[in-house]
Amino acid sequence: VLPMANDDERRTVGVGTPPRAAAAAEGKYVVYPYRWVVLAAYCLLSVSNAMQWIQFSPISDNTQKYWGVGLAAVNMLSSIFMIVFVPVWPLASWFLDVKGLYWGLTISATLNAVAACTKLLGCVPGMGDFSFWWVMAGQALAGISQTFFMGAPPQLAASWFPVKERTAATSIGAAATRHDSSSDGGCMVKVPSPTPSVSALEHTWHHA
Repeated sequence: VLPMANDDERRTVGVGTPPRAAAAAEGKYVVYPYRWVVLAAYCLLSVSNAMQWIQFSPISDNTQKYWGVGLAAVNMLSSIFMIVFVPVWPLASWFLDVKGLYWGLTISATLNAVAACTKLLGCVPGMGDFSFWWVMAGQALAGISQTFFMGAPPQLAASWFPVKERTAATSIGAAATRHDSSSDGGCMVKVPSPTPSVSALEHTWHHA
């Protein structure tokens, strides 16, 4: 949705002015089809973040064996999302209000990508006892990422969609944050399979 033009812009509108520019100059809001691309990008960000949230839950046995940790440590990989949410959420909400949707979602997507790369360090052979903590640090960054987009659907709908479409856009954005977390487990693990040994997992890494 483009902002309304000022008085000077309205006076300069004449014959041959493009329809969208003319509408903006007349004080009307202009709606672009690109708004659906923006909404789809938001949904993809939400899905990718939720996949990081519970990616270790379906393979908790393998996770314990590979890093030599207990079940409580594996559960903490998902619980860390809720732990960082409480202190960071007010700051993220304030940032969205002050800096706007663009910077808020840019920071969220950047943190989400950095989190995934950080967790890869925990899979590098030879990292020693600190390998699991790289994974935990990545999960914490992904948890911080979610605070910047969880409350964004209403603001996104108000910025990009006309009044008659804002309820639908908000519902789609909000549903993306819930649907992805409920379906990720089924997407990642379809059928039960034998648990590979740690040596088999390391062999897979070396020959990937």
